Amino acid sequence: MLNQIIISFCIILSILFSGCATSSKNFKAKDVASNEGVIVGNIKIIINGEDFTTHCYVGFNEDKKPYINLDETGNVIGKTKKGKTTLSYMVCTDSGFITVNHSCKWNGAEFLNVGNGKQSYFGNIKINWSPSGTGAKKVLTLLTGGLGAGATTGMNSCGTQEITISNQPEQIKKAYQVIDPDHINFETRLISKPKSESEKKEK
Repeated sequence: MLNQIIISFCIILSILFSGCATSSKNFKAKDVASNEGVIVGNIKIIINGEDFTTHCYVGFNEDKKPYINLDETGNVIGKTKKGKTTLSYMVCTDSGFITVNHSCKWNGAEFLNVGNGKQSYFGNIKINWSPSGTGAKKVLTLLTGGLGAGATTGMNSCGTQEITISNQPEQIKKAYQVIDPDHINFETRLISKPKSESEKKEK
């Protein structure tokens, strides 16, 4: 357990100093390269009946970039390379005197980033999540809040998830209009649901 805590602490420090987590509010349209496109959507995460959205991070593609810290709106605005994009990873921090991080790596949650000056709207995702309770797959740290956000890298406590995806872009359109009012050109590319555990095994 001591070794696990030390390793987790090192991971936390690397995340703090690398600055890999970002907020949708910090997005700048001028930073989008010619081989990239803008992705937009909304993600709400409910854990055991409680709204945890503001305590969660989500990562896209295998390199988890962008790695976005969700706020109270759940809005996601970021950029990825054009083409197939995956919502691959999420981690939520359950804070207290001891912090428990719940993480889940998804497989098969895909959509197309069309790029070319358009914003690819992947939908509004609501996740009702009951993380698995195996202590071996949760890292306990004496750090609180977002500091422990990266501590479960490589761990998985997906447990049971009920996922709904809806096409309701009005809220995220208003948010994007504040950032880049002269270039709003949404294209709906709804994300597919991640594969279940049984589907992963069949593959």
